[in-house]
Amino acid sequence: MLCVSSTPFPRFLFRFLLILAATIAAWITFGTFRINNNWSWRIPALLQGAASIIQVALIWFVPESPRWLVDQGRIEEAQALITRFHANGDPNDPIVALEIAEIEQACLVDREM
Repeated sequence: MLCVSSTPFPRFLFRFLLILAATIAAWITFGTFRINNNWSWRIPALLQGAASIIQVALIWFVPESPRWLVDQGRIEEAQALITRFHANGDPNDPIVALEIAEIEQACLVDREM
């Protein structure tokens, strides 16, 4: 069992972005369909690669998972992250202690498996 504590991404927004991306990709492919050389397939492929390169470049700015931090023994950092994203900056919010306890319990269960 692997559970990561994070704010859930709204499903409707995920579905909307997925449909939007598929539509854009389809129109780009349709637009390059009539090019009579290798660029008809290279342009869509390069655009997809560019999105991946952007993700790889920006991954360094994404904070670590609170679950991973707890599993590595960095509980204070996990508490700070949960405080920032789930408790609106209030370290005394009961949700912080609750989530840390849940994550620690899940890590113990995972280690026993």
